[in-house]
Amino acid sequence: MTGDMKELNSVGGYEKKRNMRELSYVGIDELKQKLAYTILELESMKVAAMKK
Repeated sequence: MTGDMKELNSVGGYEKKRNMRELSYVGIDELKQKLAYTILELESMKVAAMKK
């Protein structure tokens, strides 16, 4: 019985790690997207300032 419990725990731990890894990838993609939008906004502000 103890062998089965150990196996269950290791599988659960692996699932948890995989989910954390997927979450971190999603977070990185979202950050990249926000950064891209911020850069675009700054560029448009710079262009507007140059036109004045």
